Amino acid sequence: MEGLCWLLRDPKAPLKACVAIPLALQARTCFEDENSGLMRASMGLFGHLSKFVSKKSSLFGAEVEKSMETLLIHLQDEDPLVAQVCRVVLLRCTPFLSCQPLRTLMRSQLAEGAAPHPRLPEQSLQDPAPELPREAEQEGCPESRSCPAADRIHDGQL
Repeated sequence: MEGLCWLLRDPKAPLKACVAIPLALQARTCFEDENSGLMRASMGLFGHLSKFVSKKSSLFGAEVEKSMETLLIHLQDEDPLVAQVCRVVLLRCTPFLSCQPLRTLMRSQLAEGAAPHPRLPEQSLQDPAPELPREAEQEGCPESRSCPAADRIHDGQL
């Protein structure tokens, strides 16, 4: 994959969208590989392929949207090189997102010099709503549950 990425460095290379989209689909299959080198190479290839596809391509846009969750998760990968490649790929693929507010958010959050992405504390993963009143939980009242992460996002703390 690294060799293919090297060949694709030239944006004038004779690669058509009908070839780039299946390659992107194949590259996505390695995003969760245990080998971080293969993961980086597949993500890098995916990002390089974005240069050869029209920004209006709904097929490539669909592949980008299917990849978002994995790429966002790997922004905090243990391997800093994987995290760096994810950031670059997300920036390259942002124009393919169909939702304008999401494109704007991604650009601002991934821009050079933006604040680092916060890591979730281990405790919040174990008990997502520790302050949930027990009586509301017993009554099965979903409106009484609070989401601390959503509250922090709403208040501009995240």
